[in-house]
Amino acid sequence: MILLLSLILVLGGCTGYSRALEQTPPDPALASAKVFKVAPVSFSWKPPADWEVTGEEWEKERKVLSDAFRQELKEESRKQVDILKLDDKPTEGVRVECNVFAADRGGWGSSGTISAEVTLTDIKSGRVLYKGKLEGNSRNAGMEGKDSWGRFRVGLQNIAREVAEIMDAG
Repeated sequence: MILLLSLILVLGGCTGYSRALEQTPPDPALASAKVFKVAPVSFSWKPPADWEVTGEEWEKERKVLSDAFRQELKEESRKQVDILKLDDKPTEGVRVECNVFAADRGGWGSSGTISAEVTLTDIKSGRVLYKGKLEGNSRNAGMEGKDSWGRFRVGLQNIAREVAEIMDAG
């Protein structure tokens, strides 16, 4: 079963727009999960000083990026996905957490990349059902790729698509 799931992840994840940097095999319990609760995206990565991004602009873009990831996950998964507010304390389902830890804005015709650690945890038991470091790029950004934030948004949406495949295959 684990071999089959790994094969699905390898073949299903070969879109060219995202890839697993490292991951644990999904727990078999993920297959029976019906409801997923998506937390706001956290960011341990911060734009470097030479980007000249104000604190106000960064706060605005963090929210936009978080919303883009969560909405894409909700739209792409065939399972029920609920978007959590900061103060929500769900008691059932699988909590989806995403922490962005690295980013490269690309530019001058190159795609940007964004790297995030994603964890799927059973809320009742606290058991981790999946944990992986995923990278999304913006090669499919089209006009959204004209600026750094657009490239990041598309890269994070590509990570969300990868996570939706993991949730659905589980």
